Amino acid sequence: MNRKGSKVQSQPFTSESYNISMQINNREDLPINERWKSVSHITELSRKFIFSLFDLVGSECLTDSHTTEVEDEFSNIVDLLFRRFNLEQFDNNGSLENAIEDYIKKLEEYNYFIPDSLVTKENDCLTPLEFNIGYKGSLECVIGYVKKILRSLREEKIIFWRNVFRKYKRDKEAFDYESRMKLTRHKTDLDWISEVDIEDYKK
Repeated sequence: MNRKGSKVQSQPFTSESYNISMQINNREDLPINERWKSVSHITELSRKFIFSLFDLVGSECLTDSHTTEVEDEFSNIVDLLFRRFNLEQFDNNGSLENAIEDYIKKLEEYNYFIPDSLVTKENDCLTPLEFNIGYKGSLECVIGYVKKILRSLREEKIIFWRNVFRKYKRDKEAFDYESRMKLTRHKTDLDWISEVDIEDYKK
């Protein structure tokens, strides 16, 4: 109680906070403001939102297109099929054609993983701020903007996979064979590892 007999309000300040930084560590040719961002002394709620949004956008980023051997298209597609599919997804004819088509159809459904912390029932447009530092907008507007970003990211994935699928169909027997062999060898290696008794190597 304070001197007037009313309850003392809970302390609005806290010594606990989070400092978060995000950086691109493989492209020093970019300006510093395009490869490094940070925010300091944020709350737990802000931390959860930033990481949830990072997960949300990160889950839609196209990563399958990266390779160190750009010109070796055949090997790149085989490696991609190896990473994305498994032996059970080959059909009775030993083909991945249906599996790839099904994967693209799923992408075209535009369903997203949404972290709990980003789910809200409240929906409230963008006003440019001075010096071109960004925008101010209602919650509804921000959500709509995020929606456009996510749709663009998904469309990028779909375009990529449709392109891969067209190339796959030109020589699908060879791609199926190489992918199946690679997956089979991988499964054999895993089976062998699972049966290894580490004690045998200690003797």
